[in-house]
Amino acid sequence: MKKISVTCEKIEDIEKLKNAGADEIMVALKDSVFSALQTFSLDEIEVMVNQVHALGMGFVVIMNRLFSQSLIEQAKSDLKAVLKMGVDAVIIADPGLYQTAAQLSLENKLIYNPETLLTSGEDAKFWLSTGMQSINISPILTAEEILLIANQAKHAGIQVFGYLLMSISKRPLLTAYQQVIDSKVSLNENRHLFLREDKREGMMPAYENQAGMMIYTDFIQESFGWLNAFADAGIERFELYGNYIPMDAYLDAISMYQRVLNGEDGEAVRKEFVTKYPTLQVSDGYYGQKTVR
Repeated sequence: MKKISVTCEKIEDIEKLKNAGADEIMVALKDSVFSALQTFSLDEIEVMVNQVHALGMGFVVIMNRLFSQSLIEQAKSDLKAVLKMGVDAVIIADPGLYQTAAQLSLENKLIYNPETLLTSGEDAKFWLSTGMQSINISPILTAEEILLIANQAKHAGIQVFGYLLMSISKRPLLTAYQQVIDSKVSLNENRHLFLREDKREGMMPAYENQAGMMIYTDFIQESFGWLNAFADAGIERFELYGNYIPMDAYLDAISMYQRVLNGEDGEAVRKEFVTKYPTLQVSDGYYGQKTVR
């Protein structure tokens, strides 16, 4: 079954996402993510999972950071709590969490997503051999490479829309910069910061939380024209990330991706989206090339 899986940053947005065509909701667990997404506590997630299931959608929790030795025990405890809530899946990047799920015989609830690092069919097959539910293919590969991996992986997903997370540093670089410039405005957990390289016009979202600093692409990934090829190759989960994107455009994107999965021409839908939102810097990213932008 093909799924449109979307991020949610406000509890009150759940029904909007459902009405737009989402099959699955993804939420970020507090203190557990390399992401600029709004995060939720365990108590909030427990409320959300029941609401989402009542609407007939799947519910996925994101725990995609790497956990140091001092943090892994808390992470294992949080993972156990989330799994016992009856979530449909948990997205992880740290293999250290696998054993915890396996001890509960719930390794089939895990989705392995190391962001840009899963880049071969052999890698995909290894992680699937552990009993995990699915893996996520790196979205910065060419379409040809993605299709080759998808044809070797029984259960795979990929991010098809949103800013791509390109760089992660566990150092609090924005806080250090704030101290250097003696800024009175906190740069930690500030969602209004962007970087721009001297020789490029694009603005790259930059975000820092307790896990470190993250830098996103200066474009919004779009995959309308490639969606059917990805689906035909066997990819099951198509992820849309809404952080930094206006809600009206995000809801339209969800609806439009669902339309493509239901048979509409992807290129025609892409043109419709670009025409409606001309100020959004959308791109099909690295699908057609290996060079770094």
